[in-house]
Amino acid sequence: MKHLIKFIYAFVIVALTSYIAGFFTRYGLAAWYDNLPRLPLTPPNSWFPVIWNILYFLMAISFALTLIRAEFDCQRKINLLFVGQLLLQIIWCFVFFYLGYIGLAFAIIFFLGVIVFKMIQIFSKIDKKASWLLYPYFWWLVYAGFLNFCFLYFYGAIVEF
Repeated sequence: MKHLIKFIYAFVIVALTSYIAGFFTRYGLAAWYDNLPRLPLTPPNSWFPVIWNILYFLMAISFALTLIRAEFDCQRKINLLFVGQLLLQIIWCFVFFYLGYIGLAFAIIFFLGVIVFKMIQIFSKIDKKASWLLYPYFWWLVYAGFLNFCFLYFYGAIVEF
């Protein structure tokens, strides 16, 4: 029963993050993002929900497996790290899409990538499979950071809408 509770907890906080981040993203798409010329390596908007659903699923499984296998004294640190990166993800969506502050968003996504890489290292010490499940998320953040940088380079630090 304890394992089931940890899986439910992992999926609930990830689903909540998905909902909140999705709200800010949809707002930005309608307000300004869709009005900009597409950069060559930007995927179609229809890809993002599919990719993010897969990433969120992998993240929730990874987190739950790590919580289940971690020693009790380590679970708090893992929880803070995971929830912290989820909050950073929400903040990035708010800053990039909702506010249109591309420069600040770039700094946030860079920091988020560092945190996720650190999370992979910590999870690896507890459960190798759980850490491997986070690599697609990490590489997606690297790609998103690259796109964020391209937006910053071509459109400036703040998008006016």
